[in-house]
Amino acid sequence: MTLRLFSFDTNRSYREQSALAANYLLILYAFLLPVAPKMASKVFIGVAILMLFSGELKERFLRSIKNPVVLSFILFYLMHALWMFGSEHVSTALFKLKEFKYLLYPLVITMIVQKEFIYKILSSFVIGMLFSEIISYSILFDFPLIALFEYVPFIPLNIFHTNVPFLLNHTTYGICLSFAMSIILYRLLTHQTKNVYTILLLSTFLISATINIFLIESRLGYILYAFNMLFTLLFVFRKKLLKTLSIATIIISLGYSLAFHYSPFFKDRVIAMFNDATNSLDGSYSTPGGIRIGYYIYGWEVIKQNPLFGVGTGDHISQVISVINQQEINEDNYKALYINYTSGDNASFDSEYLDIIVQFGIIGLFLFINLIFQIMRYRQPDTQLKYIQSLLAFSMLIIAGPSLIFIQSEVGKVIVLLVSLTLIQNQKSKIGSA
Repeated sequence: MTLRLFSFDTNRSYREQSALAANYLLILYAFLLPVAPKMASKVFIGVAILMLFSGELKERFLRSIKNPVVLSFILFYLMHALWMFGSEHVSTALFKLKEFKYLLYPLVITMIVQKEFIYKILSSFVIGMLFSEIISYSILFDFPLIALFEYVPFIPLNIFHTNVPFLLNHTTYGICLSFAMSIILYRLLTHQTKNVYTILLLSTFLISATINIFLIESRLGYILYAFNMLFTLLFVFRKKLLKTLSIATIIISLGYSLAFHYSPFFKDRVIAMFNDATNSLDGSYSTPGGIRIGYYIYGWEVIKQNPLFGVGTGDHISQVISVINQQEINEDNYKALYINYTSGDNASFDSEYLDIIVQFGIIGLFLFINLIFQIMRYRQPDTQLKYIQSLLAFSMLIIAGPSLIFIQSEVGKVIVLLVSLTLIQNQKSKIGSA
């Protein structure tokens, strides 16, 4: 059957084969996103090329471009292009246009994906996270399995972050793992799967992944895990809201208490988080948490001067550093706050909200919130897909405060893929039928 998929026989037109091949590549793409992000990008190029041969391009392009969520992604991307005119850091602006081009992926995905492939693609992402988690435990316990990756050129291991096998850092890994766990929890709670062995496998993954997330050094991962688990429970049992909230709060509190006592990673990061917050009240911004607070304080000075349109694409760091140069007298604070400036074109404030509002002002923040709003309000009759939309919108609101979504393209591409899958209505596909 697989061989016939890619063979141009008389029973299937080349347009049908192109469309089907693109959908199978999307399955591969979803698996590779948390395992080999660079390889995944190359696979998506194949998806785009095959889409061009699938027929009815004009009709499907017009349908996709009218989708409010797809249009919101495009507007958010175009904002970076329009605001680069007059920018003093053109190289940074061009870098963002190049790196953020995946914001246009929803247009391609909604043009080619077929409804019968949606859950296959979604499951492929979850399997990719399961594979990543297995390798994470292999690193933790030094299993011989990790030695095999010396012979796999396209799947390099991450050697810089503890127990994070493939993704850029512990934050991206924690976010993606939280998404996968939330989806699994929803499926288990709503009895989406009837097979006993599948239920056992998913339950085992949920438990092991819960342990795994407390074995990495991601404070955002800890926060997002709790909120997403609570969100999932409230979404499923929303008719018993008060009872569910009470029971869930007790269970989550107990879980975090156990993690604090038995996970040195979690304990150290929680203590550091509280120390950072306390020290920042005394004017110390030299710690990781303090740096974020310092950026908000000095960023506010720039925002007040450019509230509506911001300072332009890529000019945000230099403008805030200029204020720091004028006002900061503590040498340790100055050195810590200056670190991100040395990141070049990829520099940021480690906060999506602050990055957006300093560069693009209130208009930019409106376009970002509009993107989330359009995801939330999109009419999707499939309850599970509606849940995923709500989960991702809710998660974006949380992530954007202490971290990044789009510069961390591994997170951004996962969100873009999952959101795009939820935009397909439950109707008969015409892709490749011409």
